[in-house]
Amino acid sequence: MSSRSLSVLLCDRRIGKLELNSGSMRFLYENADRPLSISMPIRDEPYTNKACEAFFGGLLPENMQAKKKLAILFGISSASNFGLLEKIGFDCAGAVSVLANVEPDAEDTPEIEGRPITDAELRQYLIELPKKPLFAGVDGIRISLAGAQAKAALCLIENKLCIPATGVPSTHILKPSITGLASSVENEYFSMRLAKLIGLLVCNVEIRKALDIEYLLIERYDRVILEDKIYRIHQEDFCQALGVVSTKKYQADGGPNLIDCINLVEKSATQPAKDKLELVKRIIYNVLIGNADAHAKNFSVLHLDDGAIALTPAYDILSTVIYAQTTSKLAMSIGAESNIDDLRSKNWTKFHTQARLQKAAFKRLCEDMIGVIQDKVPVLKVEMEQQKLWVPALDELLQGIEQRTMHLREILPHL
Repeated sequence: MSSRSLSVLLCDRRIGKLELNSGSMRFLYENADRPLSISMPIRDEPYTNKACEAFFGGLLPENMQAKKKLAILFGISSASNFGLLEKIGFDCAGAVSVLANVEPDAEDTPEIEGRPITDAELRQYLIELPKKPLFAGVDGIRISLAGAQAKAALCLIENKLCIPATGVPSTHILKPSITGLASSVENEYFSMRLAKLIGLLVCNVEIRKALDIEYLLIERYDRVILEDKIYRIHQEDFCQALGVVSTKKYQADGGPNLIDCINLVEKSATQPAKDKLELVKRIIYNVLIGNADAHAKNFSVLHLDDGAIALTPAYDILSTVIYAQTTSKLAMSIGAESNIDDLRSKNWTKFHTQARLQKAAFKRLCEDMIGVIQDKVPVLKVEMEQQKLWVPALDELLQGIEQRTMHLREILPHL
């Protein structure tokens, strides 16, 4: 079988090539001045298939049915990661582009431009999203987003959604309601807004409608617009940074645990104490709101232009346990306990000990979070009611928050 090669760009600059030979990928740095991943430092030797599947496979959707549909839409024989990247790898998470041919202007910073779309058009695209993942095939869109949920990405120009022009990265992600999970848009909006109100670093989100179809609009933190030019900021999720394939994003499947994540931040972040504290706050917050699905791909780090590494804003936060069809099993266990409803003082004690957090400081952190959540929940409820965004599912979410904050407060003296 003959080998095939793709150019890999970082921040619109070619840094190496991705090759496929006999079904296996390998990546070779060429004249690179910054690495793709913490797990792939710059070196002369090529990275083999295992590392490539972890990083490059981590740029693609995880849903196999979505991959198969993309393969059919683009007329490729299989849903291989290499083949899909060849077709949709122009606009990936972070600052990565994977291109069959480096376009003449590929190393120029593009101006933000695109074709405005009507609400009726967007409604139709959202209806077709299950059949056309990532809006594939719409006006030449070549965008790849990781994750299991149906989503797409567009540009927001003068507050209007647009199909990005050729060579222009997207600026916002769209997420319609998750099939079978009622009011998931309001759920995620509430969970993200509450996180921001209590002081966590969080993506900007808003709820919009395409006629009668509701969706969450999320501002991409890996894009910056300056003087009408759009710049990409490199990022990678914790699976990629740890060299773990996406199929092992859950601890139970052999993936990272919370201590692995904390260790990663301590060893890699430019401000490890600051980012570790932020990460621990997110872990506690996810428990209190009932988000059992906080797996390793739902945490990421930014690679800034000056070489600094920092935790990204939080994303993909919602209460999963309010849905009967979802599990209360934590994606990453806390102190050897994997059920979110069975956490006891011994589990939190084990967690803060393993995480190298002093008991008194950890207890204060929990107490402060409980207090600020209780202060801000009523404020957010009033805000959403005034905007006519409050739905019955959120009442159940609030009951869960009240129960879990009360439980945590009761066990804190026993840590």
